[in-house]
Amino acid sequence: MRKTIVLAAAALMVATNVKAADLTLLVGGSMQIPFRQVGADFARDTGNKMKFVVDTTGALQKHLRSGEKADIILVSAQGMDQLEKEHLIQSGSRVDLAIADIGVSIRVGATAPDLSSPDAFKRAMLAANSISVVDPKAGGTSGMYLDGLFRRLGIAEEVRKKVVLRN
Repeated sequence: MRKTIVLAAAALMVATNVKAADLTLLVGGSMQIPFRQVGADFARDTGNKMKFVVDTTGALQKHLRSGEKADIILVSAQGMDQLEKEHLIQSGSRVDLAIADIGVSIRVGATAPDLSSPDAFKRAMLAANSISVVDPKAGGTSGMYLDGLFRRLGIAEEVRKKVVLRN
C-alpha cells in the first residue's frame, strides 16, 4: 500500500505541475501515518518539505471553504464528492487511493468480542461499557457511518448513552 500511496502522490505532483517546492497537505486522520512517511521521503529526496494539516474530513472541508490552499487533499470519498460539487478541487485531479476500514480495539487482557455477523456486532455494542467514536458533527466520516449503522440496527438510543465522542 505504501508504494501505491507514493506513486499516487508522485502522480498528483506531476499532474498539478508542482516543481521543487514545499507542499501543503490536508490529510484525514486515517491517512496521516503513511503520508508523513511519504513526506519524510519527499524531504530527504528533494530538500523540500510537506506541511501537514491533519483533521476530520469535515474540518478539512472547512479549511478549503475558508480559502485555505493545499497542494494535496486526502479526505474520504464522500468528502471528496462534496468538494467536487462545490468546485473546491481541480476537476479531473481526483485519485482514489485506498479503502479505510473501521477498527475495533479492546483493553489488554480483555476477551475480543464476537463481531462475526450483524447480530453478533449488535450484541457486542449493547454489551460494551463504552464506545469511542469520532464525533459526526466534527465531520468524522467513521462517526457518521457508525451513527447511521446504529440507527439501522435499531440500537442508536441504547448505544448513544455509552458513546464517548472524540474530535
